[in-house]
Amino acid sequence: MHPFNPNLLSSKTTPESDSKIQQFRQQLTIKCPDGKTRLFSWHLRMTPGAWRLYFSDDLGPGKIVIGYINLKLK
Repeated sequence: MHPFNPNLLSSKTTPESDSKIQQFRQQLTIKCPDGKTRLFSWHLRMTPGAWRLYFSDDLGPGKIVIGYINLKLK
């Protein structure tokens, strides 16, 4: 398996900015089914509108866990 490569996705996928992480750390930090708490800073933009799908690639190559799907955090 290869490491996560955001350039292979059809939508723009980037980590959240440091300022947004500081502002929304509580909303982006989620306890996962495996009992670990993770920061979900990677996000995929979904349009039309300002929808975001936040995910973590901490599970290792070829695996992600989705933590948050909603409108862009403001």
